[in-house]
Amino acid sequence: MKRISPDCVVFYTASQCYIYPIQSCPKALPFDVEDARPVPSDEQIKLLQQELKQSVLASSRQLLIVVPNAWLSVSEHQIAHPLSPKLAPLAALAFASETTFAPPNEIFFHHSVDKLNKDLFQLHVIACSKMLRDLLRQPFDAAQDCRLISMQQWQQRSSRRFARYTWGQFELSNYQPEEDRRRNLVRRWLVFVLLSVSLHLLILGYFYLLDRQHKQLAVTLQQQTQALSLPQKGSVFVSQLLTMLRTLPKDVRLSSLSSEQHAATAYLTLPHDSLPILLAQWRQAFPHWRWQVLPQSKLLESQEVIDVALRIFAR
Repeated sequence: MKRISPDCVVFYTASQCYIYPIQSCPKALPFDVEDARPVPSDEQIKLLQQELKQSVLASSRQLLIVVPNAWLSVSEHQIAHPLSPKLAPLAALAFASETTFAPPNEIFFHHSVDKLNKDLFQLHVIACSKMLRDLLRQPFDAAQDCRLISMQQWQQRSSRRFARYTWGQFELSNYQPEEDRRRNLVRRWLVFVLLSVSLHLLILGYFYLLDRQHKQLAVTLQQQTQALSLPQKGSVFVSQLLTMLRTLPKDVRLSSLSSEQHAATAYLTLPHDSLPILLAQWRQAFPHWRWQVLPQSKLLESQEVIDVALRIFAR
């Protein structure tokens, strides 16, 4: 049902018609809520409606009409098999048709199902004819929205803060299978869209974290290489070595470096396939140096990243 937030409540009784703004509706109503007198004649109802405060009606846009239980058809039925969401309204409509003596297309009803035990269910049905509903709504045609409920439902109302927004699900309405199917279809599409948006956000977040980690590794490598300062009285060998290390690829990490006048040791973490390629490049660029690779752990063919100590000697 469509959600509403009524700003005004109208109470029908056999002797008077009361109207209250929703915020100032008294908890103790000034009439007998258990009044079992039958519905008055059409003329008597119109006389009651003439006593309504027009000033309150003029400022109302959403109305909730509360009708005595005795004016409506209230029944309970025990059924010895489960009632699915599609079957329950049809069963309620059939029972309402028997009690209101009106054709199905002119019946407005509300139903609820309670499970008594494993195999027994109780169906509650509140119904009225379209003729009575239209008569009770007649003075409120100017209102934007107008809903009809029973006094029984009003007494069972929730005291929660946002309960006023749920009155739409208790109203007496006619059977609209196409509207129910449309509403279910809209609900499924909303769920699909929400899941799709959530999935895309997760993927974007994952790639954002990967990109951030990659940039952080690049910055760390740059800081490590830039932190290597040339000694004030260093040799040409050390200067050339530091220049070479500053040009390491991004997937090669320099852990530490120790150097002497004619020898140095660089501790590297790099992909297994990159080591022979880099050695070939370095040997070509510095043919007068001697190179020695000392693995820090046992090298395996399936190992993708390795830790090595690279000893370099100036001949």
